[in-house]
Amino acid sequence: MLHFSSVPTLWAVLTARTDRLPNIDIMIFIWAALTTLFAKAILEKDRLYVTTIAIGFVAQTMLMGLILFK
Repeated sequence: MLHFSSVPTLWAVLTARTDRLPNIDIMIFIWAALTTLFAKAILEKDRLYVTTIAIGFVAQTMLMGLILFK
């Protein structure tokens, strides 16, 4: 759910419906929370959480990269 909280805004920027990016403090909070959950999942050897969080990181990074290099 944390990954999807910024996707609508990033998608709107990518499709040129708006030019307002998500607030940087919200993005830092989301990434910090996901990083700690990722570390916890690695320590607990929970493959499902590691996989889903990693896929979310990749997807969000790709969205932000597409916006940056558009």
